[in-house]
Amino acid sequence: KKKKKLNKHICVHMYKKKKRTVVGIRCSDGVVLGVEKLIHSKMLVRDTYHRIFTVSKNAGIAIAGVLPDGRQLVNRAREEASSYKRNFGVEIPGKILAQRVALFVHAYTEYWHLRPFGVSCLVATCDENDGPQLYLIDPSGDCRKFQAIAVGKGQQPSRVQLEKIDFQKITCKEAVNKVAQIIYSIHDDVKDKPFDLELSWVLNDSKKLILLCSFVYLVGALKTKKIHVWTNDRHVFVPQDVLSQAKDAGVKATQDEESDDEDA
Repeated sequence: KKKKKLNKHICVHMYKKKKRTVVGIRCSDGVVLGVEKLIHSKMLVRDTYHRIFTVSKNAGIAIAGVLPDGRQLVNRAREEASSYKRNFGVEIPGKILAQRVALFVHAYTEYWHLRPFGVSCLVATCDENDGPQLYLIDPSGDCRKFQAIAVGKGQQPSRVQLEKIDFQKITCKEAVNKVAQIIYSIHDDVKDKPFDLELSWVLNDSKKLILLCSFVYLVGALKTKKIHVWTNDRHVFVPQDVLSQAKDAGVKATQDEESDDEDA
């Protein structure tokens, strides 16, 4: 049993070293999640590979670590959310969801015939009573609430940048660019494989989200109009135009850092 326990600790330590960077920011109007998603093959169909998942109408989970283990936690979270909705008729509060998933994770550290989950996950939720919330669940089953947090290989430099943010003022639209800048800045193009940026959010005031959409009228003219998108505190991936702007901001920030280093 002692040998098995030692192997568990070694296993978790190795998982921690391998997991990619995940960043979450709780904003004035919601929560933003961002993931450094490595592309292991040029032939990969990217829509089939995700590290951010929706587990209920108003909650999402971002996975850092072993992806199959992460999917197991996602399925557990979906079961908890579905059971709560079926029993009480409302969406599960973020605090309860995070605590129940954390208890499930902790149970796998208690028995010799089970190994701990090789993941840390960020849980982003938004509900009427508590508003936007961000939780971290680590492989031990510890669950904590944060204004902003980063986990994974680049967590230390990421947390230094997160500490400079004014969380009372920053909006989700601003945080999306900030998350992109952090992830692009900590990625090592020489040592690491190419990556794709994955971003999602839960908006507390969804009326602020305005998308530009093109409509083709019967006369055949192509026009552009502004429309309001109402998501009702739903967890969704950020729109493609917002994602493109965030990627551009991340690339620009990296180029600025490189030019500053050359000048120095």
